[in-house]
Amino acid sequence: MNVNDILSSMTEEQIKDYKDSSIEMQTSAGQSLDEIVIKLERLRRQGKLNYYANWNGIKLYSLDVTMDSAFKKCLTCSKKTCLRREKRGFEDAEATIKKREKEAQEKLPTWIEEGKKYIHPEKFEIWEKTCIASANGFYNGLGVEKALEIMVMLENKVELPKIKQKIKDDGHSGMTESITMNLVLFYAKRGPALYNFMYKNRMSKIYKKYVSKIRELNKKLNMGYKYSEAMEELKNHKIMDISIYFDLTNDDEYTKYKEDDHNGTILINEDLTFEGVIDNEKYITGKMLGNEGITFADFCNYTKSSHYCGIRQNDKLIGRREIYSVSSGVTDKGGVIIKLADSAKDFVDEIDLETEIKQLKKDFVVDVKDMCAWFSTNIDSETQRTFMTLRNELNKRLVNALSNRINQEDLEEKQEKIEKEEVKQLKLQRKLERCKQTGK
Repeated sequence: MNVNDILSSMTEEQIKDYKDSSIEMQTSAGQSLDEIVIKLERLRRQGKLNYYANWNGIKLYSLDVTMDSAFKKCLTCSKKTCLRREKRGFEDAEATIKKREKEAQEKLPTWIEEGKKYIHPEKFEIWEKTCIASANGFYNGLGVEKALEIMVMLENKVELPKIKQKIKDDGHSGMTESITMNLVLFYAKRGPALYNFMYKNRMSKIYKKYVSKIRELNKKLNMGYKYSEAMEELKNHKIMDISIYFDLTNDDEYTKYKEDDHNGTILINEDLTFEGVIDNEKYITGKMLGNEGITFADFCNYTKSSHYCGIRQNDKLIGRREIYSVSSGVTDKGGVIIKLADSAKDFVDEIDLETEIKQLKKDFVVDVKDMCAWFSTNIDSETQRTFMTLRNELNKRLVNALSNRINQEDLEEKQEKIEKEEVKQLKLQRKLERCKQTGK
């Protein structure tokens, strides 16, 4: 129905009555103005003249809305003008981005060399990688550029309050300030001092620990440590990556079920107990059995707890998975293969993982907390129970392997005695043969 025809056949009073009694048409968040107008026009064609839609507080009516009238009312220009402005805006933005990208690539060599004046030589390699990543990133090196300005001020021993004011005057967003200050913290020799000065009363315990670690890192580098050695020294645990998957001998079966693999990271203490996270959502705790085996369980609020136990064979741990249930006890779920590998993660990842572990445990419901505490208390007896209850051929082989390793020294000693006795008997036999030949 044509808008002009409709309006020409109605009085102003009738038009007002229609609009006053209109029913709101439901719209969804993020729906464009075009889509709303098209829906209102469809209602008008169906003879439904008493509907309206709300667009950012402006009411548009099916009775008289058109695309141009809606754009002029809501955006103060026609749709054609709006599209032209939008296109010009995109072109300008694209040109600005390309200009910033080009400038970042031109400045990159200078940033790399300039930074080397203010950081420890041991950080040169990682600084170069950081500069390249920043130049190619969303802000085209803005963080590096601003961080270098602050490094120069720190090197010239400018007072910290003046540096803080300079950062404020730069008009950073929360994101760009965070990027800049994290670069200063890690690379500048006096970075931790400035960071503490600026954020001391606003830092979480975790971030205070991180700042403390950076300070320790700088001290170790000053003492002559290599970068990799210093990073390793700062870790409080041995960090290992862990993978768990079904013990499937058939390649087709493995391909079918491999999406059910579980992957995570564990932090191992000096007493070989450990904590970790798998699948980014489950807390695990357990114990390394020297180099021979492992036992651990996972806990979370939405699935039953699983207990895993394995014995090493070659480069992997062959074992079993069980399900703990308050109602039905322990259920054997079959064989698994567990793989452990030294992790490339450093002390930063360790701090992040400790935080994640703490948060996961904090969210446990009472039942899960109780089961987790029970497992930690009974971990050794659970290990023995699991090994003693393995019944099938694979498990017998695992038990024998564990038994053989435990008694390996005794077996070697017995073998040595047998070999000595055989040598003794052989010598005696040869002596008797010589005596017969000589007649003596």
